[in-house]
Amino acid sequence: MAPQKSFIQLIKILAEDYKIVCQKNKPVWTCSGLTMEKYFELPSIKFSLISGPNGETKEVEMPKHAYMQMDPTKPNTGRLLFIPWIFKGDEKSMDMKDGEEYWILGAQFL
Repeated sequence: MAPQKSFIQLIKILAEDYKIVCQKNKPVWTCSGLTMEKYFELPSIKFSLISGPNGETKEVEMPKHAYMQMDPTKPNTGRLLFIPWIFKGDEKSMDMKDGEEYWILGAQFL
């Protein structure tokens, strides 16, 4: 899951830079205008992960196939493989810092 602010930014980039329009659908967001050529142009999403007691950072990349999938049943259509979320818990209990965003990452990051 992606923080809502970053998710909206990604949706805008897909629409403006790649002419791929994504809309909320159930169970996932669907994206129209995703040709094979446009799919291969999509970039990886880069993250800076902070870990360890000294706050070391590590750069990791989420390749396009980890966040976008071509829909085999509908031409020029894709599916986003993550959804937006708004954290509604206690930021202090998670030691969250102002300006930082927290993504919920899946098994591919283990």
